[in-house]
Amino acid sequence: MTAPIDLVHHRSAVEEAGAGWVGLQEGRRYCLVLFNDPISHNTIAIREDDVTPAAVRAKIQECRERFSRAHS
Repeated sequence: MTAPIDLVHHRSAVEEAGAGWVGLQEGRRYCLVLFNDPISHNTIAIREDDVTPAAVRAKIQECRERFSRAHS
């Protein structure tokens, strides 16, 4: 049996990072926390086990840099 999902923690971490909460996507192996980049409005996912405000900010930055490289 897997541990219960802590929605309050995940949502708080996303919002503290300045991102927009979307929700959870449950999978067979793990769950993904979904959130929107406040500038591009792209939806980004991060594994539930990795969710912290710093990790969310880093993932947003990583996605912005990847998008910038692809469009330059």
